[in-house]
Amino acid sequence: MVHFLQLVMKVVRIKVIVTLGLMRNYYISQLLIFSPMNRFIFVLPSLMSKSFHKK
Repeated sequence: MVHFLQLVMKVVRIKVIVTLGLMRNYYISQLLIFSPMNRFIFVLPSLMSKSFHKK
């Protein structure tokens, strides 16, 4: 019985580690995809305000 519980704990631990790894990879890929877009979104208003002030 104890051996069975150890096996279950081991499987749960592996599942948690794999899930966290997948989530981290997904988060990193999302950051890589969206960081240029975010930079563009942040830069765009300042560019628009600069061009607006020039007029």
